[in-house]
Parts: sequence; C-alpha cells; structure tokens
Amino acid sequence: MNTGLDLVDSQRDITRHTIQNDAEMAKDWQILKVKKKDTQEIFAMKVSNKSDIVREDCIQQCKDEIMIQNKLSQHPFVTKLKCSWQTKHNLYVVSEFVDFGDLHTFWQLKKKFDENTVRLLGAEIALALDYFHTNGIIYRDIKMENILINKQGHIVITDFGLAKWLASGQKTSTVTGTLKYMAPEMLKSEKYGHAVDWYALGAVLCASLLSKFPYPVPVEQKEKQELLKQVSEEAGDILQKLLERDPKQRLCSLDTYKNHPFNKSISFDDVQAKNCPPFSGQLLEELSKRNLKNESQVKLQLREKSRLQKQQYRPNSWASPENFRMQFDQVIKLGKSKEVHGPAQNTKF
Repeated sequence: MNTGLDLVDSQRDITRHTIQNDAEMAKDWQILKVKKKDTQEIFAMKVSNKSDIVREDCIQQCKDEIMIQNKLSQHPFVTKLKCSWQTKHNLYVVSEFVDFGDLHTFWQLKKKFDENTVRLLGAEIALALDYFHTNGIIYRDIKMENILINKQGHIVITDFGLAKWLASGQKTSTVTGTLKYMAPEMLKSEKYGHAVDWYALGAVLCASLLSKFPYPVPVEQKEKQELLKQVSEEAGDILQKLLERDPKQRLCSLDTYKNHPFNKSISFDDVQAKNCPPFSGQLLEELSKRNLKNESQVKLQLREKSRLQKQQYRPNSWASPENFRMQFDQVIKLGKSKEVHGPAQNTKF
C-alpha cells in the first residue's frame, strides 16, 4: 500500500526522529552521516536545536547524555563519542558510525535467532549493563533499536538520552523508555533501580528467542508454558528469571547471569575480548547484504525532502574541532557535497 511517504534509513544519511515518553516530553533532532575531511573517516553526527532543548526543559538531560556517553565510551560494546560542541543555534555530538544498522531491523527480517546467537548477544549486553551500573549509571532504554551491529558482528549500544546518574542501591521514579521493554515496577510508577535494565535485557532475549515480547500484564501459566516449549529448559529459565515481576527476586547481577546454566558453554572473558561475535558466518553475510541493499536504495520522507528543497538547507551555524564534509549529494540533489566549517563559538546554555 502506498502511504505517500518514502522512508529513510537512519544509518545512512539524514532523518528526523521524535522520541516521546509518558510525560509527553518530545525531542527532535537530526542524525547526519558525515565524513572527516582529512582522514575520510565516516561518523554519525547528532544535531539538536538549542531552542528546542530549552523549550522542552532538556538542558541538564542533554549535558548528562554527553557526559555519560563520554564516560562509557571505553567499553567495547558502547558507541564511541568522538567530540561534541555547540554554537549559537545548535548542539553537535559526533560518534562512531556503526556499519550494519540496528538489531531490530535485522530481527524483523529473521523473526528469531538461534540460542547460541542469543547467548552471545545476551552476554555482550550483560557486560555493558554491568559496566554502566558499576559506573553509577542506569540506562533505561535497552531495546533492539538502540543495539547496533558492527561489521565484525558485535553489538554496539547507542543513544544515552534516557540514561541517568544513579548509584548502586539508589532509586528513581521517572516513567520513561519504551513500553514493551519496561519493567513492571516502572509501569506501576513505583520507585525503581538498576534492575529495570536487566528486565529490558530479558525482553530483548525473549523477542530474539520466541519472536514475542513479554506481556505488560501476567500471562496465563498455560500460555507461558506453551511459549517456553519452543526453547531449551536453560533458555526458558533465564528468561523467567530476567522477567521476574518482583525486582528483588529478579536476576540482576553479572555474576548471577554468568553462572546461569544457559551460559555454561561460553567464556565471558572471551566475550569481553570480542573473540566470539554473536553474528558471524551466514548471519553476518545476511547483514552485509542488507546493508549494501540499503546503501543503494536510500529514500527520504517526502515532507523532509520538500522542506530541504524549499529552504536549500544549510546549518544555521557550524563550529568544530575538526572540519567535516557533509554528504548532501547522497541525501538530496543540492549540487556537490558542501564543506562546512567555522570558528568555534563559546556559546553556553
């Protein structure tokens, strides 16, 4: 069915995103694919309008997002923050560009993955979560869309917009994130801690194994047992422990996760060293083919295209520690790629 809209691959060029939580707070930004002029390296650049940030009262949230990503960038399964700066009009954050898109897109094509793939996938996410929590950070947005896959077949967690500084044992109460990944205590507007991230991991593994997300309400025991028959006893048990409704009884520590029978066949030291990617062989080849297909079939939302053509889009103001070349020729026909650079500005919120 023709909806009247062409879609854009967000890993490719430029798109508009709106994320809205239960508090009706929305953020608009642009994701640009950029190339560093001197090295020709490709990066992803997030451009946020400062007027929108101020209007939505998101100043501290944006500051925390950058500081948190910078703090966590050393972890092997976190997207690397390269640099950030601001001008009079915009806030710019440059991160590594991850080649093969997000887990959700691939999952929609495959519907489910085999247990060994899910075992390694879960191990990489669990190692990242433990690193977050050890550093006093609750992520609150583990979902397939925020789990990117690089060309080596490893996961890369991105988007720290909902992350929050939260020490071990502390609680917070903001209802935020994506409904089908939300822990019961958050849905009930109760105070919660790091355990909500482990529940979200369970939701990712549940969808990856069963092609279904956990219910936000209790499932009939008979229906649950029928679903769990599709996987091994060990896989079913770890799902039930991660998706435990009571956070005090939930599996929510790396040591417990490591020692679960589901993970007995893998070495977490090898996982940490990136010696055993979740996606390899035929799976990685499928990802590569999908990526190449997307590269040759990039489309834009018509309304965005119309806006860009009408305005002959140029950034209001650009400043950077380095100069980047924007790939406008790949986005819309505005002539050759435009080189954008300018003096750094010391504008502060």
